[in-house]
Amino acid sequence: MNKVFYCFFNVIIFASTIFAASVEIVRDTFSVPHIIGDTPRECAYGMAVAQCRDHPKNVVDNILIATGEMARFYGPAFVGSDEKYRMFHIRQEAEHHLQEAPHIVSDYLEGFAAGVNYYFNKFPEKLPSGVDAAEFLPVTAADCNAVGYIYAFAQEWQRFRKDAGDLFRLSNADLDGQASYMSNQWTVAPWRTKDGAGYLLCDPHLSFNGISDTWEAHLISRDGLLDFEGGFFRGMATPAMGHNRHLAWSHTSNSPDFADAYIVQLDPDAADHYLIDGESRPFRVERDTIEIAGAEDKIITIRSSAEHGVWSSQIDDHSVLFAKLELQGKPPLTEQGLYMMMANSVAEFEAAMSKHHYYKWNTVVQDDRGEMLYIYNGRAHWRSDPDAARNGPLDGSTSATLWGEQIPFEQLPRIENPAGGYLQNCNDAPWYVTDDPGFGKNDVPIELYKGDGFGERGKRATELLHLGGDTLDVAYLKKVALDAKISAWDSIHPVLQLAVQESAARGYSRQAFAESLAQSLFNWHGYAAKESAEMTLFYAWSEFVPGALNFYDARNMNRTDREALISGLVTAGDFIRATYDSLNVLWGDIHGYEQDGIWYPLSGGLGVFPTARLGRGSYNEASGRIHVSAGNVFMMLIRLKAGESPKAWTMKPHGQSTDPASPHFADLVALYSADSLRQTFYDKADFYANAESIEKYDVRTNVTGQNSGQTNVPENFNIRLWPNPVHSSIYVQLESTLTRKFEIELYNILGQRIAGSSYGPVAAGQHTFHWQPKREMPAGVYFIKVRVDNQLYANRKICFLR
Repeated sequence: MNKVFYCFFNVIIFASTIFAASVEIVRDTFSVPHIIGDTPRECAYGMAVAQCRDHPKNVVDNILIATGEMARFYGPAFVGSDEKYRMFHIRQEAEHHLQEAPHIVSDYLEGFAAGVNYYFNKFPEKLPSGVDAAEFLPVTAADCNAVGYIYAFAQEWQRFRKDAGDLFRLSNADLDGQASYMSNQWTVAPWRTKDGAGYLLCDPHLSFNGISDTWEAHLISRDGLLDFEGGFFRGMATPAMGHNRHLAWSHTSNSPDFADAYIVQLDPDAADHYLIDGESRPFRVERDTIEIAGAEDKIITIRSSAEHGVWSSQIDDHSVLFAKLELQGKPPLTEQGLYMMMANSVAEFEAAMSKHHYYKWNTVVQDDRGEMLYIYNGRAHWRSDPDAARNGPLDGSTSATLWGEQIPFEQLPRIENPAGGYLQNCNDAPWYVTDDPGFGKNDVPIELYKGDGFGERGKRATELLHLGGDTLDVAYLKKVALDAKISAWDSIHPVLQLAVQESAARGYSRQAFAESLAQSLFNWHGYAAKESAEMTLFYAWSEFVPGALNFYDARNMNRTDREALISGLVTAGDFIRATYDSLNVLWGDIHGYEQDGIWYPLSGGLGVFPTARLGRGSYNEASGRIHVSAGNVFMMLIRLKAGESPKAWTMKPHGQSTDPASPHFADLVALYSADSLRQTFYDKADFYANAESIEKYDVRTNVTGQNSGQTNVPENFNIRLWPNPVHSSIYVQLESTLTRKFEIELYNILGQRIAGSSYGPVAAGQHTFHWQPKREMPAGVYFIKVRVDNQLYANRKICFLR
């Protein structure tokens, strides 16, 4: 038993006394739950209870989407979604990977499932209309693991659809599709700031509804593994981004080529066979049954091939369209997400990322020691013709078009501790992340990135971070986060001045009106503030300029183009006056978010005028307003400094609850409208002092949730570990009043089982086991797990010193 196991954490052991499995949910004044559990399992249980209370429909619907059971409860309109998820065996993949996952991951998901089952067993009336508790429950850990595929599936399926083009014929297939919007992130080194702290911004720009709805939570495990606060997509067990006590990270969307459409030729001489390189091969053929509320069950046939993925639709008598997605055979996001939450340094975080379970995302991370890292993360395979693979369906009759090996994690573009002291990525090409990144366009395979994009948001963030010099402070960085400057105005301004002079010279009939409108814009600083009438005019003007003109970069316009600028400006003025009975129409009067019948004015640009403060929506002629439905869905500015507690300031459009009767349905919307970042309550003293409610649970509901039964965790059992820290040997003392079987296991932080020994049945009483680490094992913090009668009972950390 002279084994020990390595982990990356550099913290000291949690108290050796065993506590009863319990969880406490402390809601602060904004109803953000601070969830305190003995281990990550109890945290997951409490988080599930809190999510079910705040967003019951999101939790239920995500599970039904991922398991392909929407039609069973909601009817025929959802058959297309169920077909998609069943075609790719999402539920089965989740179960398979859960069986192979480390115990800490399966324990975490079992805790989450138990929380879902507890809540809906106790409050079945909170289930969405049409969902019956007896039919829906129990939820399993594998069901919750399957939810970790949803975001990847939606985006990879969209990539496949884009490649397929007009060949795509599967109906009702985009129930859960999500367009990618524009996101921001940056981080600055401690030496660039007045207070010597590092700062990081999370700012995804996503839809306010659907799978990208956000929810804020804080998970604290008494064993020291978790102290994470951040944003979660509703219904998911692991977060999108945020921070713990030592580290913060963020993501923005990028574009690895993670899906392809294949045109596969059928073998006319053999049923359910296809041709590749002239050889006939059989499809894998399966049948599945989709239950449909209010209609007969539908039996579907699933055909797949190892080379091309899954049959999606038939093109003609001789060929079919296949969808090949990167997620096939890969684990969902859950496992990697849990390890990222637990990482306490950039090195540990990169080790978690090296699992390569995440299918995409530009990732920026900084720890409280000032270590910084950018990784252009993505899963893609080498292609023989990568340009063709991005631009339409591929010929599946030849092996020349098939995927090669997956591009390894070690070859992804990365930047560590840049000389400029900053990293930013606002959906830009990876070589624009910082000054002198060390690689360029020709160094990044087009399977990972195509083009040379450096958008207005990335340019503006880079400009502002440079302008701030080496004395950045939190006030300045908040302004950078909320910046609403329309960069296009800088190029249009001088062109408009020239156009006004030219229209006066030619005797334009409406010159006086044109000059008055232009003068109001000349007095404008180009910010899309909700109090700005100039932004309303600028937006309307852009809508009435002929589409052939590049309004957003006017520098190359000729005289005829400039005439069109003036006529478009006058038409915009006429439109505003006719529509609103005034020319003084504030941007927030027409650009905002409506919730529960209340209009909330919003600052920010649009998709055509991208800014950091972004409100994206469509113009409604009936109301005369732009109803924002996407934008800054979860902004968090995080401050980290060694030896100090982290601080964070957040902004999100929705309150924590989707219940209109809750006081937390719209309380955050008013802050969102006010461009206000609120400081979070991270330390226990702060959130207890600002507690609105405190709930306590004994986690005794088993994973099936039936009858709220007791688990097999034994009563009257104790464990001690000593000494700690460990120099040469450690003693594990187990005490029980009953005869039991024990297993002592060693795991590293990546969840790999290093060693284990079983004992028993061991008679009642006190028993001491001696462990001696191998001499070649490095110093560090290690984990010991104790199982009693085959159930996890303890997860302890020891610090091994040399």
